[in-house]
Amino acid sequence: MNKDTFYSVLVIFIGILVIFIFFGMQIGTPIQTDSQDIATTTPSNPKDKSDLIVLTYPLPEATVSSPLIITGQARGYWFFEATFPVILTDWDGLIIAEGYAEAILDPNDETSTWMTEDFVPFKATLEYTVAPETLNVSNRGSLILRKDNPSGLPENDDALEITIYYEKK
Repeated sequence: MNKDTFYSVLVIFIGILVIFIFFGMQIGTPIQTDSQDIATTTPSNPKDKSDLIVLTYPLPEATVSSPLIITGQARGYWFFEATFPVILTDWDGLIIAEGYAEAILDPNDETSTWMTEDFVPFKATLEYTVAPETLNVSNRGSLILRKDNPSGLPENDDALEITIYYEKK
């Protein structure tokens, strides 16, 4: 092998090495997006929102039956006109019931209001029927408590989602 061939092979080898190093660094670099952070929590392990909303019943992973009575407390700004939406879905995300949780105000206290930053107790009742063929696939579902957002602005959206199990009859 003469000197010119040796240098040509060396230059090609170094060029290929530089390309592999450059693209190897590109592959390991996370892709930047303009979207907001994507939640990576699962409904059975909800993101801690105890500073915004606390669900006392049902608890995550509970087995429930109809009518489902939902209780807890949420900050006043979770409500709009003393209500917020609640949604019940099956394992596939199909909505099987929806309604509104209502603030429980003390009728003996004139200062009792949902328009506060403090916690306000709430209650909702959902009646539902789960199709037997759905229960044959899975009795898992989700309970979603959505912050009421009359503005419609995405930055004001929030929700607490937990996994529940429907009672098999």
